[in-house]
Parts: sequence; structure tokens; C-alpha cells
Amino acid sequence: GTATIREVAGIGTREAYRRRGVASAVIANLLDRFFGESGEVAWLTPGDDSAQSVYARLGFRPVGEQVCYQLLE
Repeated sequence: GTATIREVAGIGTREAYRRRGVASAVIANLLDRFFGESGEVAWLTPGDDSAQSVYARLGFRPVGEQVCYQLLE
């Protein structure tokens, strides 16, 4: 990333600690710090619908999509 663009990906919560707001708190803290230091764009890469809902609860909405390709041999 650059000083104004960052990506949040791969945030996970162990099953015993899910549904306690841990992931939301970690992500919110990271993004608060980033945007507080002049960050402009955060790529939030949810691995599944549950992760997508965490971002939505934090007030983020999709504004674009990224497509990844893999060469299958």
C-alpha cells in the first residue's frame, strides 16, 4: 500500500471468541488509526458473508469490486 491506501484482509477470530465484537474492535481500531493519519482509501477484503457483515456494521459500503484470476493448468 501507500501512505493513503491500505488493505485489511485476513482478520480472523477463533471460534470460541466469535460474536463478541473482537473482529469489529480490531478492524475499527486499525481503520481509525489509518484514517486519522490521512488515509484515504481502505480496501476491505471479506473472505465470506460474515466478514462482509462486520464491515457493513462498521458503516462501510462497497463502492467497487476487485477480481482475482488464477491460471489453471
